[in-house]
Amino acid sequence: MSAVRINVGGAMEDEALRRVVDAESRAERGESFHQRHLTIESWDAPALHPALNLTGKRMKLLRSARRHKVRGLGAFSFLLLIAVFSLLAACGGGSTSPPTLSSVLTETQTSAHYIYHYTPGDNVNPIYQEAFYNWDSAQLSVNLEEKIQYYKFTDVNQKQQLSGVGGNAHADTSTNSVFTIWPSDNHETTHLLTATIGMPTPFINEGIAVANQTDPLDKIYTPNWNGNSPHYWAKQYLQAGQLPALSSLLDESAFEAFDPNMSYPIAGSFIRYLIDTYGMAAVLKLFPGASYSDSPSTTMSRFQEVFGKSFTGAGQDWHAFLMQYKGL
Repeated sequence: MSAVRINVGGAMEDEALRRVVDAESRAERGESFHQRHLTIESWDAPALHPALNLTGKRMKLLRSARRHKVRGLGAFSFLLLIAVFSLLAACGGGSTSPPTLSSVLTETQTSAHYIYHYTPGDNVNPIYQEAFYNWDSAQLSVNLEEKIQYYKFTDVNQKQQLSGVGGNAHADTSTNSVFTIWPSDNHETTHLLTATIGMPTPFINEGIAVANQTDPLDKIYTPNWNGNSPHYWAKQYLQAGQLPALSSLLDESAFEAFDPNMSYPIAGSFIRYLIDTYGMAAVLKLFPGASYSDSPSTTMSRFQEVFGKSFTGAGQDWHAFLMQYKGL
């Protein structure tokens, strides 16, 4: 049986006419031959059945077979084989789709400002969340119109699998959602609230979230980072000669390159110092019009306008404050 030649693209009518003329010429010369052609407008053109469409993955499979010199398989047979595998996958005979949030986090609970989603047997803490939201919202003078979707995962692995994002927690401002492994989460709630004002460089954005990590339910208004105040951790780094220059943390990529157990409490301590010294209203003026990717010079210029003091000068004042700090 002769091979099937597959032609893709080009001027199909012109190519067909050329092949007819060529066949007549060869016949007049007395040649004996047999040709079969399969012409496709393009790899992306719809086939007779969707399973026969040559998608990117199927083209990859074809190239792999060619690269490994697969023999004994005609072109049409190979395409048919791809179609069979595609139909099997469509009917559930192939790999299964990954689980979705709604199929795993089947338990739901609602409070005044949140809708919670979690797995059966797991738990959330609506009482704390509401107490924190009310306090945080008042501090920031922001109130969200829609309830926060609170997705609680059993561990980091489940969070990675279902949300596609690693780490203990993150907020998605586009969907007004918190994704976390914690039964209560103050940090990500602050991100959703401040995002309505603006989203400055990570040093300020993460700094205010850490600065507001309090426990209003138990009337504890000192922020906490891993069991101690951010001021405590910043002072430890300062005394050990390990505190980086604040200006080096203003760059987005530089901030994210640091160990978060250093960069986050340092940012939280500095922003908390600014809040306690100049007031929350002044600090929030750093948000409107700011961008996550602002250059350090842009942030320092805005800082000067808001506080009437250079960023470097404020950093020196903060150092002096830390040396006098005696809390935990």
